[in-house]
Amino acid sequence: MKGAILGLFVLLLWAASATVQAQYTISTNADGITCTITGYSGSGGAVNIPSAINDLLVNNIGTNAFASQTSLASVTVPGNVTNIAFRAFYFCTSLTNVMIQ
Repeated sequence: MKGAILGLFVLLLWAASATVQAQYTISTNADGITCTITGYSGSGGAVNIPSAINDLLVNNIGTNAFASQTSLASVTVPGNVTNIAFRAFYFCTSLTNVMIQ
C-alpha cells in the first residue's frame, strides 16, 4: 500500500512540474533563415510567441495562424515580426491584449 501511495505521489509531482508547451506549425521562408507561423495549438491564456523556432527567425504570422483559439487571452509578439497577416487572430473571442515588443 505504501508503495502504491508513493508511486501515486511521484506521478502527481511529475505531472504538476510538467509545463505544457505551445505548438507552432511553421513554414520556412524563401530566404532559408526566417519562418512564418502558420498554426498554433496550445492551452491558450497568455502566449509569448518565440523570436525563433528551430533556429529560424520568426518574422511573419500567417493568415488564420491563431484563428478560433477562443481561450487565447493575450499575446506577446517579438519585435522581429514584421508582418501579421489578415485574420491571424480571427475569432479569438477572449483575446484582450496584444503586446508588440
